[in-house]
Amino acid sequence: MTKNLLKIALSLPLLTSCVSTIDQTIPLSNEFQTSSTVIILDNPSFRIPDSVYNNDLGIYSVVNAETSWKSSQKNLVDRKKDISFINYILFDDALSFISAEYEVDDTQRFSFTLQQNNENVSISKCEIFSQSLTKETEANDIEFSSPSSHSSHNTRLKTYLVCAITHNQKLWQLTLKSYQNQTTIVQVKSDDRSYQVEDISQNVSLVKKGDIIEQRHSAPWRSLSSGLEFFDNKEQVGALSFVGKPKIWLKNDLPDQTKQLLVSINYSLTMFNWLDSDWR
Repeated sequence: MTKNLLKIALSLPLLTSCVSTIDQTIPLSNEFQTSSTVIILDNPSFRIPDSVYNNDLGIYSVVNAETSWKSSQKNLVDRKKDISFINYILFDDALSFISAEYEVDDTQRFSFTLQQNNENVSISKCEIFSQSLTKETEANDIEFSSPSSHSSHNTRLKTYLVCAITHNQKLWQLTLKSYQNQTTIVQVKSDDRSYQVEDISQNVSLVKKGDIIEQRHSAPWRSLSSGLEFFDNKEQVGALSFVGKPKIWLKNDLPDQTKQLLVSINYSLTMFNWLDSDWR
């Protein structure tokens, strides 16, 4: 019995080594995928310089990408001091703990130009607003006047993205609102037209087992705001995956100008996710 258990234990690493996750994506209907073209991007390894956001997207190119430094404003919400003589005497623990809560408001801007055949087709200018609750705890003891330890914990409360996209001499507005534990709301509209956008909270892992690639759904709590689907009069025209390598799907039979607009919209959202991944 012991020998059999030992053989099983030794064989487990060999079995698990044959299975590997090669990417993540969002679930889409087979009908949409077969009638669409997907653009797959590589996540940038660094956040600077701004040129890391210039990309080739098939027949399109992103140029003149620019980002601003993130500006922050910190406001004290609450401050408490707890003293524990018993823990200090019995367990040599810190004598006092000072806890402070802050609301932190961050702002960052970014922009880029989309080209096709070396000609400018759209310009996107965006701004990210976010609010977080930061709790800082400082431990102090008697022997040292300076703090003995310090810890900090951040909780994102809400995020707001607004983009002005100029395309074909028309101004489009892209907005995204994300609140803690709530469905993300995205709107795309101009003066006379709009697209419907639905949030996807499902995540699919692409797992390679030998020569076979399988799709496995992830746990729901790991799949919040995994991607978006775009509709025009209830017909799906595009999709975006935030998870794994970013992916942009475009319906094949769309007019060229519609594809250009959707690429600008989706790259704005992708760049937003790169700059501020805490929103999800």
